[in-house]
Amino acid sequence: MLINSLGRRGTVMALSPLYIGSYLLTGFAVNRIMIITGRFICGFLAGAASPASQIYVSEISSPCIRGRLGSLAGIFLTVGILVAYGFGAFLNWNQLSLFGITFPALLGLSTLFIPESPSWYIIKQKDSLALKSLQRLRGRNTDVSGEFKIKKESSERIKKMPEITLRNASDPKFWKPLALSSMLMIAQQFSGNLAVVFNTVSIFESTGSTLSPSVSSVITGSIMVIFTIGMTFLIDKAGRKALLLFSSAGMGLSHSLLGSYFYIQANYPQEVINSISWL
Repeated sequence: MLINSLGRRGTVMALSPLYIGSYLLTGFAVNRIMIITGRFICGFLAGAASPASQIYVSEISSPCIRGRLGSLAGIFLTVGILVAYGFGAFLNWNQLSLFGITFPALLGLSTLFIPESPSWYIIKQKDSLALKSLQRLRGRNTDVSGEFKIKKESSERIKKMPEITLRNASDPKFWKPLALSSMLMIAQQFSGNLAVVFNTVSIFESTGSTLSPSVSSVITGSIMVIFTIGMTFLIDKAGRKALLLFSSAGMGLSHSLLGSYFYIQANYPQEVINSISWL
């Protein structure tokens, strides 16, 4: 609703100051309630801003580069985690939160210099603004009439599509994609991936490794970035399903090994724990 009413660019602009406020609340927190509230607001805003930015990228990009540009969200997510690990090595938690203000501030400022999505203008029946936006995106000397016509026709087709109601929701073409995508998102959230990402330093501290927990976390973050970039180039060749199965199996194996280590750590003598520290 917010994306359709304010626009893709407008949504990001409106959420950026709130993002900054959530980081300020966390950075200057004096009790747990302030920390939890700040984190809750930040997570809520991330859930709202992420679709807006990804829809914006998909709507303004040319078809030949749309896939790769869409995958940048995953790359920058892992880069952000790596940056947090790196600065977290010498900043405490509230300083790191205040440092985090940098990114929503840059995001908000950058949106001042980009045009709104031409597709959104077309949806709002503002064709003249849509043409100006598309011309600005493609360059002054580029003929955008053909692309504008395609976007206009696509918008008209979407308007003619039947709305999902209780009556037609039983149709497999409606509920199957919704069910599959919902199950995938739920499985991703319950996979435990974020729990490991957020507690990487604590996990390495509990292992008693000779390597610094902060350094170990940076190494982990670097591996995440490398694999995410690699998957970006493989996604069109190997296919989404194959990569999804591969990553799910790898995550399941790594979580099983990690869980086994902590179970042994809690129930077995130190000699046994030392022998499996490589886990």
